Amino acid sequence: MAHVEQRNSKLDFASAMARLLKQKWPYNAATEEGVAVQKLIQNLVIAALSRAKVLYEEYESSSYPYSRPDYLQRPKELLLLCLDTNNAALVSRLLTRLKTPKKDDKQHLTQVALPFIIVLRAELVARGIRMSSDPYGGFCHDVIVTFVDKVLGPQPPANAPTPHDLVAHIGCQPACTLCNDMISRLTGSQSTIEIRRPEKDRKHIERQAAASRIGFRFDTIRNRSPYGLQITKPASLTAFGTWNERRMLVHAVIAAIRDHMELQGVLRDDYARIMALLGLATVPPIPGAIPAPVQAGSLGQPTQPHAQTNTADASGPGNSSGSAPTRKKNKRPPSTPEAGAAPRKRSKKNSTAVIDLCSSSPDQ
Repeated sequence: MAHVEQRNSKLDFASAMARLLKQKWPYNAATEEGVAVQKLIQNLVIAALSRAKVLYEEYESSSYPYSRPDYLQRPKELLLLCLDTNNAALVSRLLTRLKTPKKDDKQHLTQVALPFIIVLRAELVARGIRMSSDPYGGFCHDVIVTFVDKVLGPQPPANAPTPHDLVAHIGCQPACTLCNDMISRLTGSQSTIEIRRPEKDRKHIERQAAASRIGFRFDTIRNRSPYGLQITKPASLTAFGTWNERRMLVHAVIAAIRDHMELQGVLRDDYARIMALLGLATVPPIPGAIPAPVQAGSLGQPTQPHAQTNTADASGPGNSSGSAPTRKKNKRPPSTPEAGAAPRKRSKKNSTAVIDLCSSSPDQ
């Protein structure tokens, strides 16, 4: 713990010094002194970025026995540090760390990287920065696509039995308070539950749960009294609940982005596929958000609506210009073949006349 506190103090010192220099030291960026101060601030920001705890794996569970750490606090502080000290170019270092954990990648994506997109969106909007711009768009794309493909996965079968159906037959008798409490906890969405009871009660609960042959795993937690019985559920009890919780987490990120132009700019070629996997409606491709071939291929937009729009636009000016142009437009379609033939006859006469002129000149 002393090492962790010392590391955090160094990080806080670097961040505080960078902000202090930016706010309190008046300098001209065009002077030699200004360049030196800017370089010093930049080095302090880099030091803070390199030492900060921003990964899920960097938070030891033993340091937070009774509380859940705020995984987003430090990344948000570093983001603001970069933006407030005019070092936005250094944000890419933070984003690179956030999307490349060394281990516990699923937990990191779920607890840190994906929720951080909501924080990032709010700060960028406040500063008028487009989320699809570099390096923010690439980070959001990689995190969302990786989460959907590797963490969320396909939806469980709709006809699978519910957790309530699977655990309904567990228990010694309907009036047993211990068994009823266990059943109510097992039907929840958590993959692991902990029941703290005296040893006699714990043995009774474990015996009844094991008799169901569902596939529970049991562990005894001895960190405090009374000891706890930890029951880990099999995938059959957690598949749909876990999938739905993760899906709602992505929904929250999509809702935070809101702007479909930004969303298409972030997801690019994966826009239609990701939205379909999440069960969300897409909108017609917005020009400039994703390449034109992807618009036609992924969403299958017909070209007829565009043709109708052009026709409507063309008829509008015709009606406003007067009745004479309107009569000309109405007569053009049936007279097109004749009009096409007449010029050809005239061209023949003209060509014959030219030939006659050319042939008569030698006679003269």
